[in-house]
Amino acid sequence: MVTVAGGGGPIPDMINIVYQFPTGAWIENIVALNSGDDVLVTRMDVPELWRIDVNPNLPGGMGEELIYSFPCATSVTGITHLGDPWGNTFAVVTGNFTVPGDVSTPGSYSVWLVDMRTPSRAVHKVVDIPEAKFLHRLVTWDNDTVLVSDSFAGRLYGLNITSGKYWIALDHEMLKPAHSSSFPLGICGMNILENNLYFSNPSKMTLCKVSLDNDVNDTAGGFSAARRITGQINVVVPNIMVDDIVGATYSNQLWLMGNPTNTITEIRNDHLTGWTEGCLNCTDLAGATSGVWAVISGPFGPLYVVTNGGMTKPVNGTFVEGGKIAEVFMAQMMK
Repeated sequence: MVTVAGGGGPIPDMINIVYQFPTGAWIENIVALNSGDDVLVTRMDVPELWRIDVNPNLPGGMGEELIYSFPCATSVTGITHLGDPWGNTFAVVTGNFTVPGDVSTPGSYSVWLVDMRTPSRAVHKVVDIPEAKFLHRLVTWDNDTVLVSDSFAGRLYGLNITSGKYWIALDHEMLKPAHSSSFPLGICGMNILENNLYFSNPSKMTLCKVSLDNDVNDTAGGFSAARRITGQINVVVPNIMVDDIVGATYSNQLWLMGNPTNTITEIRNDHLTGWTEGCLNCTDLAGATSGVWAVISGPFGPLYVVTNGGMTKPVNGTFVEGGKIAEVFMAQMMK
């Protein structure tokens, strides 16, 4: 049941807590494994990657498992599922970022590969990116390339996962932090839908998109050798606080994770639909940072939302809890 700090009526049981870490845990990102019942979550308060079984009571359910604790880092930020040829393999960002306090150590960030296809869970570093100020989120561009946001520098890196080569794929004022912001967080959440890159900029309170149809390959030696994004950037929704973005290709919908507004907001065909779940004083989605659809369900089954427990901004000024995975039954809510 959705609870409201300081009062407010109950909402029917459409949000369940699947798993919760202790107080102080900040879950930043989530992806689904191909198994359908497992998710991987990154923690920003410690350099850890966890597997959580979202259906632990089913036959074969395994509960939770620490997959890897990354050396020479204090945080794990972004994660993305690579293209089909890679199977259950993921790119992961690590670095030195302190929460609470939101202090980043420039030059400390790296991208790793985590191969979940075998019980050994092979993990190895792809590359260090010493120029980065705060590598934050990842999105898969093609089978060999991921995009990595540098939220403090306000730029987007391209990275060839096979070769380890990286380059600046997009550097534009719309990605930069607002000059007047007390917290210099520029480009943050990302999602690719219909070959458009959608991205949020919390300090400018914008959701933007740019077409990937006209990317330019500057270097000979392969389509993804040094692809740069050259399309026009458009503001899709102004005056909105968005952390991460969840998409559904066949319905042309996006769901925006609101941190610290503690909300999920729907847009369809680049317009707000008026549907929002949660509220500033609601505790069930306190600090909603990211989300993913269950592999077996699509957008009419549960959406798994991860939170930082209100560590960005305590609910009602006082409420903080451990980061958690919340199972949100979207189809029932949207009837």
